Amino acid sequence: MSSTQTALEVGRVRASVGGAGAGAAAAGAAAGGGGGPLLQQPRRLAGGQGPAQGGAGLGAGAASKAADAAAARQSSIANLFGGSGFDGSRDHLGDVGFNSGSARNDAHDDGGAGDCDEDEDEYEELTNEAGKRIRKKKKQFKRCFRAMWRVKHPWVIEIRAPNDLTVMKCQYCKEFGLNNPWGKGEGCKTLQLSALKTHEVSHGHKKAAAAWASQNQQNEHGGGGGGGGGGVSVHSIQSNNTNLNPGMNLLQPNSSLSIPGLHHQSQQALYPSESPSVELQEGPIISVIQLMYFTASHDHAIQDYEALCKLHRFMGTPGMPVHDEYSAYTSVRAGKEFLWASSEFLIKGQQASITGSPFFSLFIEEGIDRAFEQHVIVYITYLSEKGSGLPVVEFVELLEIADNSPQAIYNALGDLLSRKRLQLSKLVAICTDGGFIMTSAREGLVSKLKRDVPHLLEIHSIGHREALAAGDAAKLLSELDFVDTFASKVYEWAGRSAKRHSELSELLEAFTQGVVEVVQIHRIRWLSRAQVVEKLVQVMPIILERWQVEEVEWYAIATSFQLQFCLNLLADVLCDLNKLNKKFQEEKVELTAIGAQLDVTISALKRRFLRGFEEFAQGTKYLKEFLKQADGGELQYVDGEGTLHQHRLRFEAMPGCNRGGSIGDCKILGQEYIRKVIESLNERFPDNHTYNAAKIFSPKYYPGDEIERERVTSQWLERLLEKFGSHDLEEPLVNSERCRQELPEFVSMLASCCERKGMVEAWTFCGEVKDWYASWPNLMHLWQIVMVIPSNTIACERGFSRQHLVRDTTRTHLNLKTLDASMRVSVNGPDMSKVDWRAIFEIWKNAKDRRPLRLE
Repeated sequence: MSSTQTALEVGRVRASVGGAGAGAAAAGAAAGGGGGPLLQQPRRLAGGQGPAQGGAGLGAGAASKAADAAAARQSSIANLFGGSGFDGSRDHLGDVGFNSGSARNDAHDDGGAGDCDEDEDEYEELTNEAGKRIRKKKKQFKRCFRAMWRVKHPWVIEIRAPNDLTVMKCQYCKEFGLNNPWGKGEGCKTLQLSALKTHEVSHGHKKAAAAWASQNQQNEHGGGGGGGGGGVSVHSIQSNNTNLNPGMNLLQPNSSLSIPGLHHQSQQALYPSESPSVELQEGPIISVIQLMYFTASHDHAIQDYEALCKLHRFMGTPGMPVHDEYSAYTSVRAGKEFLWASSEFLIKGQQASITGSPFFSLFIEEGIDRAFEQHVIVYITYLSEKGSGLPVVEFVELLEIADNSPQAIYNALGDLLSRKRLQLSKLVAICTDGGFIMTSAREGLVSKLKRDVPHLLEIHSIGHREALAAGDAAKLLSELDFVDTFASKVYEWAGRSAKRHSELSELLEAFTQGVVEVVQIHRIRWLSRAQVVEKLVQVMPIILERWQVEEVEWYAIATSFQLQFCLNLLADVLCDLNKLNKKFQEEKVELTAIGAQLDVTISALKRRFLRGFEEFAQGTKYLKEFLKQADGGELQYVDGEGTLHQHRLRFEAMPGCNRGGSIGDCKILGQEYIRKVIESLNERFPDNHTYNAAKIFSPKYYPGDEIERERVTSQWLERLLEKFGSHDLEEPLVNSERCRQELPEFVSMLASCCERKGMVEAWTFCGEVKDWYASWPNLMHLWQIVMVIPSNTIACERGFSRQHLVRDTTRTHLNLKTLDASMRVSVNGPDMSKVDWRAIFEIWKNAKDRRPLRLE
């Protein structure tokens, strides 16, 4: 096919796609039989018909068609503008004459397409309610230069004018002074990739690229610069008409055209696709990874990561990416990928540590988050340093369950253990909150797990058990139930108005009580009532003073001796139980201390309340002082000014109570309540003997007499062997007979080396000594098991609290993957100085194919 026929075909295609202007111009150029190349510097035709080509110009027929098409288009636009002041110039024509094809590309190449698009594209035609066509201004989108364009177009230069206008120029054209917008001109205002592609195939750019490559080749061989004797002059670039095929791209490596005399390596440098790819710059990327890690570890929203990057870039922090765009990895999406990579890094480290531990135990709790999604949170405890270190408690994963049923939780947990490659034979115990879903006798989660792990030890969180024991005792006495009603009334009355709240504050100050807030009673968390009752006792002078005038009926109830006795009794007892509960809620509770702390609390209750009527309430904080005042039949309070306030007590029963209201009757009530509390504590801790048996590894509990020590330690060993070395188990965790044989020598050595040390302190000394494992392997094996037995689910509860911080009311749409990763970094993440940032970078880098970008 001849060049004329090819040009005609191109013209027809362009006319069919982009309109008559460009197509007719191309066809006309070919039909005219011109002798010049197809692509030359364009000359604008009147009416915007398209570029006029060199040579003989347009053929008669093609030129006539092009003129008719341009006139029709000009007429339609004139009608659209209302016919006023329309002169057919390019500013009014907009994009009419340069829709697509060669004409459109040349418009981009001379930097004017931005002006062409500006006016007409600002408006769109709409039909209003009356059916009349109207014009409405479109939403404007501001384009910006993207640094990633330099990867495929290394010659492009970004220039910012004083009026904050960004334009693009060509390094090749500018170097050799080509008379076009990319060279000597003002620059291309069209910040689009299509403008770069169009300029890249332009005739002038190809000449400049060839000259640039030739100059570089001569410089490599000592041939001089562009302006020297062997260089390429500006005049030769602009006037010399080389034999270049217009349809051929010099920057494409597959092109058959080569630059004469250009060294292969220099020619290859022109081709971005063949040049060595830009490596991902580790330094700037690690800098932004650290910012995302900081954001997640402090429970900030992921959106804060983007703002943090801008702040550091504004402050000039070294190592930060210099660009503010998606491909510079400072966007929210990039932050999520860094977060996932950090989470994966922590998962791999955790899995390696758990695999090295000989045993582990699980903590599990279910709950509903702010988005009303049902989750199960899983924690794990294991021995660090491959079994010789201290026990570690870590967050494992947040599981989403279809429904809150034992089978759904069992399936999710089984999938988790399979993915983590955790062996069930190493699972020692599972600690739960004691809910029906977890501990149901036949279909509960623990029952299902015991079918797979017969030796599994079930642990009900000691904190929950102690709270339930306190509630069980109070529910058996109707007199104590009325305390809830009274507390709710006080809370409702105190919060009824802001004015009353202010008056109460003034009265509190007058009675030198300081700041005391009335707290609403909680009907599920029973130990929270300790705070409620204690504050009620503290604000009682204020309540009686105001109710004497405002609430006469409730004042009569509040001055009942029986009610005041119950309030002071509960304030003392529940405060003691709260102290015990706080001990049980510590993150690391030594098993041997559980029974001891429980025994201390029970002994204190017996000493204060069960010795007899004469010594009743001795050593208490509130009840002792109340009983002293009650002997006179009045409650007396002195305010800050020394004024005495008196309220006469009524020795009558509270509403709905059948017991008498005398002092003797109330003391009997108090002793009955204390006995029920002690009984409930013993019932709720049936495995207390197992916790006490762990004292075999705690020399500070050894008796001084050797015979007594041998007897006691033998008893402790048998209790532990019932759980982990019983013959009823198909595969016992320890060998019972060998443990008995090793016991005397082991206890003697432990008492000698770790005298007066607790179990954890003794393990710190013995766990790393290999001779202990060689001499007493079975007892050391049993010691490792005891070290990972959990006692409470406080870790899970704190995990849910952390989840509420991460997924607050403004971030309820966080998906599970991001929420889980955020929690893992927040809970398990080490200090930033201890993180292997290069490992996180490699995980992120290998997660998917990356398009590199120069960030510095």
